[in-house]
Order: sequence, then structure tokens, then C-alpha cells
Amino acid sequence: NAGLMVHMASWQPAYLEGVDLGDSVLTAERNLGATSFKNWKVTKGDLVSLETDGFDLVYSIGVLHHLKSPSDGFNSLVRNTKKGGTFHGWVYAREGNGVIVYIVDPIRKIASRLPWWFTKYCIATPLVFPYYLYAKLLNIIPRFSWLKILPLYEYSLWIAKREFVFFRHVAFDQLVTPQTTYISRATIESWLQNTEIDQKSTYIIMRNRNSWKFGGKKVYENSFN
Repeated sequence: NAGLMVHMASWQPAYLEGVDLGDSVLTAERNLGATSFKNWKVTKGDLVSLETDGFDLVYSIGVLHHLKSPSDGFNSLVRNTKKGGTFHGWVYAREGNGVIVYIVDPIRKIASRLPWWFTKYCIATPLVFPYYLYAKLLNIIPRFSWLKILPLYEYSLWIAKREFVFFRHVAFDQLVTPQTTYISRATIESWLQNTEIDQKSTYIIMRNRNSWKFGGKKVYENSFN
């Protein structure tokens, strides 16, 4: 729905462009059209095969882990960044998501084949309710250090500040997608070894102990020069 693009538009960049494979581009166009920012474009297309002249900043938030080949998506991120430009990504981590990988993801493989409304109201809603209570409980009890061994502890403290509707939105997003890959730090490290990337600029940061933020800058010249 271009929520992040709307936020970026408030920074008044010279130009802003987004790409999405689905019909959500229509919602994105409507939401961006409601802003005062005019120099934008939303393209319906495949991120993996995207070819542009490059941008100063390229970001992908919560997309790469839903691709059949996350590495191809990452390569597109770098490919569409101008020399000297910056890229940034966020993905689900393999680390810290054992409950999701072994319990929720097997359910997703079935739920993603069902009508969206059934998945949202008949699976995601009852499934997330116990977790909603768990997160709210963790948020009100003292922060004993030993509690950190509990599943999704830090993420639960973060999401506990939100309402039940947001919990359901997250659960539905987990269950409705036909493809999800939980990505390890080692995998991201291998991606960042790309010779087009300035190795001094790279970073990998764990967020809420269950996801990775990462990025860097593209070199100005070929590393062989």
C-alpha cells in the first residue's frame, strides 16, 4: 500500500519510484496521489528482473524473503543502485524464529492455498490470539533477565504495544504468502561479498532478535580497477 513510500515522500526526494508484482500498485498509486509530492512512479513488475539506470537509494523491506530466489532479489537491489549509491534491506531471520519455522510455516503451506478471507478470519485470527495474550503478559511483568530465553521475547515486547488488529495483520501476512524463506546471517554475509559493494560500508544488524537489517554502498568503480 506504499506506506513506506508515503513516508519517504515527506522527505521531498528529487524522485521516488516503487515496484510491485501485484495489484497493490493500485492502492499505492492512490495513497501517493493523496500526498502533495508529485515526482513519483509506481511500476507493476518483477523486482528480480528489474533493469533501471539506477537510484541513489534502493531499499527492500519485507520482500526478499517472499521471493522464490531471495539472492536474485538481492542482486537486483545492488544492480539498480547507482555507483556510490546506498542500498538497504530487511528480511526475516532464520535465527530466533524457531517457533515460526517449525509451527507457523507448516500451517502457511496449507493456508496460503485457501481463500484469503478464510485464512484471515478462520486461521490467522484464532491462531494469533494466544500469542497476543503471551506478548501482553510479557509486557506487564518485570523484565527478569532469564525471560530472554523465552521464544520471540524481544519481538513480543516490541509488538505488545500494538492492538490486536495489528497482531492479526502480522499473522495473516505470515500465512497468506505462498513463499517464505527465513534467512541466516551467514547467507546475508555471502550476499554482501559482491565485488560491486564497498566492503567497508556493509552492515548487518539484528532487529528484535528475529529479523535482519543490512545494506551498504555500491563502489564507484569496478574493484579490478
